[in-house]
Amino acid sequence: MKAVLLGITLWVLAQAAQAGEVVAAIGGSEISLDTASESGVAELSYRFNASRDGFSPDVTIAAFDSDFLFVGGGMIGRWRFSGRWFHEAGAQVGVLSHDDDADPAIRVTLGVGRTFGDRTRASLGVAQIASDDARVASLTLRLHFEM
Repeated sequence: MKAVLLGITLWVLAQAAQAGEVVAAIGGSEISLDTASESGVAELSYRFNASRDGFSPDVTIAAFDSDFLFVGGGMIGRWRFSGRWFHEAGAQVGVLSHDDDADPAIRVTLGVGRTFGDRTRASLGVAQIASDDARVASLTLRLHFEM
């Protein structure tokens, strides 16, 4: 699994040379497996065609300090409202892994944020990941860097 994570990370970084956006996020989450537990989360996403409003493809890696890992891809949309403010929503399909177990998962995200300058944004986002065995709810602070 670590080799897959490394390969995807290198691919995302190589794609960053194109006109896209890298999003780094940190926050907290609640994971429901057999019982509920709290966990920290760090996310790295790459969004293609991020300089325009509307939908664009994206890929995400989310690592939780409770040994959970989500890797997935899908579509995310961003729309401006009221000057520098924007909102975003998206859905992804991927894999949620824990220990040696990996299950198909769906991730849904919502966020609201503000643009600072031409290529930098910050947003507050919520995400819900659902698989057969687990549910993960996260609240993150996201920093967006347009390439």
